[in-house]
Amino acid sequence: MSEGNIKRALFTIAKDFFTLDSFTLSGGKVLSSLPTMPLVNVSWPNRVQANPAAPIWGGVNLLANVPQGRTVGRGGRDEATGILQIDLDVKQNTGESLHYIWAEKARAFFHPGRSFNYGTQWVTIRGCGIGDGRGVGSHYRKSISISYSATLIRKSTTGTPTGETAAPWLDIYTSPATVWALGGVYSANDIVQNGGANYVCLISHTATGLLEPGTNPLLSEVYWDLLS
Repeated sequence: MSEGNIKRALFTIAKDFFTLDSFTLSGGKVLSSLPTMPLVNVSWPNRVQANPAAPIWGGVNLLANVPQGRTVGRGGRDEATGILQIDLDVKQNTGESLHYIWAEKARAFFHPGRSFNYGTQWVTIRGCGIGDGRGVGSHYRKSISISYSATLIRKSTTGTPTGETAAPWLDIYTSPATVWALGGVYSANDIVQNGGANYVCLISHTATGLLEPGTNPLLSEVYWDLLS
């Protein structure tokens, strides 16, 4: 469990929101023939802006709060909360119809109480709100704000080892990083430095080029979590 996996869970569910044309509600009812959007038309944090020439294009942002303690002591629980914001942009003076059908999809897709996961990290939707539209440049934007919560379990140990600083919401200690090396054998919670950034190992493995931290999102992010 980590804040990184909360982010991955939220971004994965956002991708599903844009691409799925049907899904099943908790009561078993199937919603189908829903609007979809190619991911090339979706803007992600610190990425190239989506295609503004499309009839409708989206943006995803995450506003995460600092985790709050819910129980005391090492091995206790923290609660991570925040807002997943999805923006939907259309050209101005083209009406409300596209926004309306996407808003209806959002209300059903992000219904309160829905839970989803990335690995062992579960996230629960607490609410979904849709703001009034506003002009942004030559576009008209409506924002969907999805509030969420997740539980983080602190590392269960007594005290903090000498020279290390506790980072309970990351389930690890922020030990001095070693330089990542091809062929190195790494265990869960090992910390390495690569390309000027620090990473924590999520799954024990022997390093290969495909698993180099920060270079191959489809594989390396399964084995490494970015710290700084």
